[in-house]
Amino acid sequence: MYPAFVKIYLLPVAILCSTFMVSHEITFDAVVGKYIQHILDEFSKNPTSGTFDNIINPKLCGNEKAEFFLPKIFIWCPITHYSLKLHCPEHNTVLEPALWTNLVETKSPRNPCLVYDLNGNVLLVQRFYFCRYGKHRYLSSSPEILRIIPNLYSAECFPIKVLYRSAFSKQAVDYVTSQVSQGVNFLQISEAIATLHFKDYCRRGNTYITSLLHENSHPLQHDFKAENFFNDALFAYPSNDLLMRIFLEDFQDKKVFYENELKKTTATILSFDHTFKVSKHIGIIRDNDAKFVGQFSNLFVGLNENKEIVTWCLTRSTKFEHIENNLKELKGRLDKAGVTARAIFVDDCCKVRGKYQSVFGAEQVVKLDLFHAVQRITSTVRKGTEMSKKFANEFGLVFRNNADLGQTRNMPTPPPNVIEENIENFERRLKHVLDLPEYEKTKNEINKIKIHVRKGCLSDINPGEGTSMNENLHHFINRCLLCGSSTIGPELATAVLTILFYTINSKRKRYHHDKNTRTHVSIPIESVLQCGKEPAVSSKSNLDKTNSDQNILVNQETETESQTKPVESPLLLVGDSVDDFCQVDVAETILKHSNEMLNVLERINTANQNRSFNVFDTPLLQLKGLNNIVYTETIDQQLVDDIVKQNTLVRNLSGLGLEVDIVEGDGNCCFVSILRQISNLLTTLPPLTRETVEGHLRSLGLFMHDSLGIEDPYILRQLFVDHVHEFVDEYATMLGMDHTELINETEQFRNSGVFYSDVGDIVVKVCSEILNVSIVVVTSMDAAPYIPFLPARFCCEYPIFVAYSSSGLGHYNSTKPLRYVSCEDSSKKNPNRGLTRCTCGKNSKREQAEVVHCVRNESSRCPCAANGDVCSRECKCKGCQNKEKITTVQSTSNVISCSCGKGKKKSDPLYKSCTDGVRKSKCRCLKNGWKCTSACDCYNCHNQTKELPVPTQNDETKSGKRKRVNPSPYKRAKSKEYLKKEMGHEPLQGSWTHFETFVLVSILSLLSTLPLSPSINDIAKLYNFIADYDKKWQKNEHRAKIRAKSTAQMSGKVSNIQDIQEINESLQQTE
Repeated sequence: MYPAFVKIYLLPVAILCSTFMVSHEITFDAVVGKYIQHILDEFSKNPTSGTFDNIINPKLCGNEKAEFFLPKIFIWCPITHYSLKLHCPEHNTVLEPALWTNLVETKSPRNPCLVYDLNGNVLLVQRFYFCRYGKHRYLSSSPEILRIIPNLYSAECFPIKVLYRSAFSKQAVDYVTSQVSQGVNFLQISEAIATLHFKDYCRRGNTYITSLLHENSHPLQHDFKAENFFNDALFAYPSNDLLMRIFLEDFQDKKVFYENELKKTTATILSFDHTFKVSKHIGIIRDNDAKFVGQFSNLFVGLNENKEIVTWCLTRSTKFEHIENNLKELKGRLDKAGVTARAIFVDDCCKVRGKYQSVFGAEQVVKLDLFHAVQRITSTVRKGTEMSKKFANEFGLVFRNNADLGQTRNMPTPPPNVIEENIENFERRLKHVLDLPEYEKTKNEINKIKIHVRKGCLSDINPGEGTSMNENLHHFINRCLLCGSSTIGPELATAVLTILFYTINSKRKRYHHDKNTRTHVSIPIESVLQCGKEPAVSSKSNLDKTNSDQNILVNQETETESQTKPVESPLLLVGDSVDDFCQVDVAETILKHSNEMLNVLERINTANQNRSFNVFDTPLLQLKGLNNIVYTETIDQQLVDDIVKQNTLVRNLSGLGLEVDIVEGDGNCCFVSILRQISNLLTTLPPLTRETVEGHLRSLGLFMHDSLGIEDPYILRQLFVDHVHEFVDEYATMLGMDHTELINETEQFRNSGVFYSDVGDIVVKVCSEILNVSIVVVTSMDAAPYIPFLPARFCCEYPIFVAYSSSGLGHYNSTKPLRYVSCEDSSKKNPNRGLTRCTCGKNSKREQAEVVHCVRNESSRCPCAANGDVCSRECKCKGCQNKEKITTVQSTSNVISCSCGKGKKKSDPLYKSCTDGVRKSKCRCLKNGWKCTSACDCYNCHNQTKELPVPTQNDETKSGKRKRVNPSPYKRAKSKEYLKKEMGHEPLQGSWTHFETFVLVSILSLLSTLPLSPSINDIAKLYNFIADYDKKWQKNEHRAKIRAKSTAQMSGKVSNIQDIQEINESLQQTE
C-alpha cells in the first residue's frame, strides 16, 4: 500500500499559470496505459455516450494477470461529453480541450488522479483546457471549471469529492457518513474500507486462477499472491485522519440543512435532561504541558413526546443561564408553529419551575420526572443486592393507579393523596428494613419525595411521558460520540452529535420499506437539498453561547530563549499580615523564583526514566519540614544486605543515565562530590550561563584557579559553617536542636574529615543554598530514589547529581554519564559507526540557541564524545558540538541532489536549508555525507564549500509556482479557535499547572513566616494578587501565565498538597 501522499509537478514555463488537481505519486505498467488509451479511443468515437456518465468497471478477463487487476476509470471532459462551450474564468475566451492525463508509466503532471473508493480505487482521467489568450491551462476537475459548468451537469454528474491533496468518490463519502451515524469510529471505517479492497483484490485473483484452470484441464503454476495487495497502489485505503477530514468537510457543506431540519421539530410534551459522561471527553490540548483539558461538563438534551430531539447544547455547568438561549429559541419555534407545550418534565422541578415559566409562560406546567423520582430512592441502596432489586421493583409501583396492574403503566399517575397513601403502605411493608441505620438516607429521600407528591409534581402524568426515554438516548450517545477514541475535539464532537441527532429523529418517523417493516431508514439529508437555492444563514442555537464565570483567558505565549541573568541581591520579605506581601516586588520575586524552579525540575524530569518518582512533587514535600534530608540509618537498617542497597543505587542512577564516579571515603566525600560535579557542570554550560556561574563561584572564593584546588573542600566547609551560623534559627528548628548546640557542632565542620551527627544531614541542602545550584541526591533507598534540593535563588537551571549509599555510616560519590555500548552486529553493518550513540538533549522541551550538547572534553556526559567518537546521523542529539565537518564533494556518477527549502521562499525568507537544526535534517546530500552541488535546487543552502549570503526580507524572490485554487473552501480550524469562534467559549485551561503549583508553594513558604497561621482566604488573596499582576506583566520572563483561583480551588489544592506530604512521610517511615 502506498501512503496517501501526493506530489505537485510544475509544468513548463509556458503553462505556469495553469491550475491542477494533484495526483498521487504513482505509476503503472503498460497494460494499464493501454487500457486507459482504449477507453479514450472509445470516448473519441462517441463522446456523448451514457457509458461515460458513470465510473467504468473493468472486465475481468484476458490472457495476462495484469488484465484482471485493471483499475476503475472515470473519464471527465464536460466540454466534449455534454457539448458545452466554456469560457476562461480570467479572460472570458473560449477554452479548448487539449491533452489528457493518461500517462501512467512515468511520473508526470499528466498522471491520472487516484480517487479513494470502495472495492478498489478509481483513476480519474481528465483533460486540460487551454486558454489561448493567457497561454495557461486548467484541468477539467479544477474548481474554476466546476463553477462555470451549468448546474444540470455539474451537480451530480461529477461523482467525486476533491480535497486539497486527495479525492474521494461520493459513494465513499456517503459510506463514511453512514458509518459515523451508526457509532463506528474512523479507524474502524478505515479498516472496513481496507477489508473491502482486500476482498475485491482476492476476488480478482480467484477469477484469474479460475480462468487458467478453464483454459487448461490441469492446475497450473500461477503468480498471484494475496500479500501483494499491500504493495498495489490501486488498492490503497485512506487513513483515519483523512476520513475524519472528509467527514468534517462533507458536514460543513450540509451543516445548515441539518440545523434547519432540527428547527422543524415541534413538541406538545417536553422533557429536558443533562448527561455528564459524554462531555468529559470533549476538549483541547493545553499549550503549556500538552495535557488534555475537558471543555464541557455536560450535554443538555430536550425531547418531545415522539422521542425526537428538539434542542441540545454542550454546557459547562447545569446553570439555567447556559441553556436559556436554547429554550428561548425553542419557545419562538413553537409559537411560530402555533403549538403549546402541555407539560415539561425535568429532574429538579421545584428548583427550576420559575425559570422555565419565565421562558414558556407563567401557566406552564413543570413536573418531576418519574424515572428520577424513583432513582432518588434506589440510589441510596447499595447496588447489586437483593434489597436494591426489591426497592427498584416496588417503589415504582407507588405511582400507579390502583386499577393499573399491567407490566407497564397504562394509566395516568393518580392524585397526590393516592400516591402518598401508596408510599406509606410501602414504608409499612419495609419498616423493619428502613429502621436500620444504613437506610437513614433512604428514609430522608422518601420524605422529600412526599413533598413533591403533595405539590402535585408527580400526578396526572400520562404513560410514556417523562425523561425515561432520555436515558436510552444517553446510552446510545455514550457509545457513539467518541467513535472509539479516548478524547475528541469540539468541532468533531459537534459534527458527530448533529448527525447522530438527525439520524435519531429520522428513525423516529418510522419510515420503512414495504418488504421490511422492522428496519427503519434514516432519511438522507440530500432529500431536503434544493438545487439553486442558497442555504439560510447558519444558526448556532445548538451551541452554548453563555460564557461561564470560570472562562479563562488563554495566554498563548511563544517560548523565548531563556537567558541566565546575574544573581541579584535577595529581596527581604518581612511582614505581619498578608496585606504586607501584596506588593509588586513580592509578586515579581515569587514569579521569577517559581519559573526558575520549573526550569530546573523540567531538566531533572527530562533525564528521569523512573516512572515511580514524580519530580514535580519535590517543592510540595519541602513545605512543612519535609526537606528530604538524607538521614543516617539506624542499627536495624544497617543489618540489611549491603549488596541489595548497592544494586538499588545502581538502578536508580541508571534511571537518570548515570553511574557512580567513586570518591574516597575520608569524611570529605560529600563536599568533594559536590565540587567535582560543579567542575563537570562548568564544562557543559553555555557561554553566558557559565560566565554567570563562574562569577558567583569566584565571589565565594571557589575555583579561583582553573586547575588548582578544585577538589579541596576547605573553602566550601568554611562557607557551610558560616551559612548555618547566619541562619541558625531556621536550621535549629529544622533539626530540633538548641541554638548553642547547633553552633558548637557546626563549628567542628571547619576541620577536614569531620562529618557526623544530625548536622551532616543538612550539608547538601546548605551547599545548594550557598552555590545557588540545584543538587539531586540519588539514593539507595526505594522509597526516596531521588531527593532534589532547590535553592532559594538560582544562578543556572542546570542541576548536578551526587550518589548516596546508605550502607553503614553512609557515603557520597560523584556521578558520571552511563556508557551505552551497541552490539557488534550494528557496527559491522556500518563500519563508520563507533560503539556508541547518544541522545543528548533529545527530550528538551524548549528550543534555546545557547544550549549545546555533546561537547568534546574529558568530563563530557556525551557517550560519543567521552569515547572519542564523532556523533553520527544515527545519534538523536540536539545542539550537537561533536560533528565532523563535511569536506567531501560527491563524484559525478550517481549524483544525489536535493531541493530543500524551496517551499520556504515566501513564508520564511531567512530559512536555512541543508543543515541540522533542532532535529536532524532530511537533506539527502547531508544524510549521505556529501556537499550540495550545482545539481541541487535547494534554497539558501548551508551545505556548500562557501557559505551563501543570508537573504533579507526585502530580497525579491521570483516564485515559479503556478496560481492554484484550493478545490475545497473548507479549512479545519484548531480546537481552540473553533471553541471561541463557533461556540462562543474561551478555552478552559483545566487543573493546576506545575507553574501555578510552584507559585502556591512559594506563597505558602512565605506566609509560614507570619505570627499567625494564614487562612485559605489569606492564601487566595495573595495568590490572586500575583495572578492579577502576572496578567498585566509585559516582560514575559516566565513562559506560563497563572490564573486566578477561587477559595474552593485553593482549599482543594492545599488539601492535595497535604495528602502528598502524608504519603511521602509514610513511605519514608517504611524505608
